[in-house]
Amino acid sequence: MKSIFGGVEEDFAHSRATWYAVMKEVAAKEGFEVKGEAKWLLNDTNFTNQAREARRAAADIMVISAHPFTTCGMLKEMARQGVAPKLLVGLTSSSSLETLQGCAKEAEAIIIPTSFAPVTPEAQAAADNAAKFNGSLDLHSAAAYENVMILKQVIESEGIMAKPDTLQDDRNKIRAGLAKLQQTTGLLGVTKRTPDREAIKPFLFVHAKAGKWEVLHNPLN
Repeated sequence: MKSIFGGVEEDFAHSRATWYAVMKEVAAKEGFEVKGEAKWLLNDTNFTNQAREARRAAADIMVISAHPFTTCGMLKEMARQGVAPKLLVGLTSSSSLETLQGCAKEAEAIIIPTSFAPVTPEAQAAADNAAKFNGSLDLHSAAAYENVMILKQVIESEGIMAKPDTLQDDRNKIRAGLAKLQQTTGLLGVTKRTPDREAIKPFLFVHAKAGKWEVLHNPLN
C-alpha cells in the first residue's frame, strides 16, 4: 500500500488536529503519497461529494478522522458508490459501540488505535461491572472511570476532610496532590506524565469484526 486519502470532520478540533497534525504529516514522512482529503462538518448527513472525491483519489488507504455519526455516514456512502480501499483506518473516538450500532457492516475491518479494551483483569472487571447496568465501557467511559480512581487516590493520600470549614483547604490539597503525580495506574497499566504534562498512556489497536471490536495488535504484550 503506497497511497492514502483522508476524510476529516473540519469543525471538531480532535478530528481536525488528528488528521492534519498527525495522520497526514506522519503518512508523508513515512513515504505514503497523500492524495488529499474530503471535508465535512459534525452535523452533516450527506456525504455524496466526499465519497466521490475518495473514489476519484483511488488511494490504497482511506483514513476517516471523524466521530461515529459522520464516520458511519461516510462509510455508508462509500459503500453505495463502491469505494473499496484496501485498508480503512479510523479515529480513536470511533472505537465505540455507537459506530458498531450505526454501521457494523460498513465498518467491518476498520482499524483504530484506542486506550481501552478488556485485555487485563482490571479492564475486564470494569467492563463486566458496566455491563451489569446495561452499559458499555469504551475509551471515553474507561478514562472517566480512571479519573475517578485517581481522584480517590489523591483524596485518601492528602487527607481530605470534606467538611464545610475545610472546603478551601481541601481544594488546595487536591490540586497539590494531582500536581505531584508523575504516574498513575489505569485499567491497562501505568500512565506516565512528562515534565510538560503530556500523558504517555498504554494503547492498543482494535478492528471491527462481525459487529464487535476485537484486539488486532496489543503492544502491551
